[in-house]
Amino acid sequence: MPTSANSLAENRTCGEADRPQKWSKLHGDKETMDDHTEKRDYIELRPNVITVEEYLKLRRLVGWKTLSREQAQRALDHSLYTLGAYVADQPIGMGRIVGDGAVICYVQDLIIPPAAQGIGVGSLILEALKSYVESLRIEGTEMMLDLMCAKGREQFYLGHGFTARPTETLGPGMILYLTDPPAKNAQNEPG
Repeated sequence: MPTSANSLAENRTCGEADRPQKWSKLHGDKETMDDHTEKRDYIELRPNVITVEEYLKLRRLVGWKTLSREQAQRALDHSLYTLGAYVADQPIGMGRIVGDGAVICYVQDLIIPPAAQGIGVGSLILEALKSYVESLRIEGTEMMLDLMCAKGREQFYLGHGFTARPTETLGPGMILYLTDPPAKNAQNEPG
């Protein structure tokens, strides 16, 4: 059952809780006056309701690595916050926040399938995720909001205030994949 914009606002814990969570009329500027306004009117953000099936489907639609159902469920369960974008009760995008909620948080899995790209869904989700993290920040402190963006998406994140690394003072981001060691071939084992 769809959630109204007002009840969404009541369920959110981010700083702008009274803001309607439909794109239409969010900003009152030319951003909402373009050709996509009508489509955006039907986008509904729902916090902390993404199912494992929806998560796996969205990942498949963008061609990301396949996760096991258990792995996907654990990822959702251990997220600080998840946010799904829906049209007619169908997920058209999502994002989630992971981290410690005090010093650092990460935007993880900002997923917008190709059919939903170009109408502002990613921006809508990202700005709501940023607001959520800002609501966690302890007054008088600085908190990092990090992410690792997909190749070719750098301009999108730069446009939302993120800094590309490396910089003069910040090194590059790094990654290490942890996996099972390769299975030994029984024919190659000494007998």
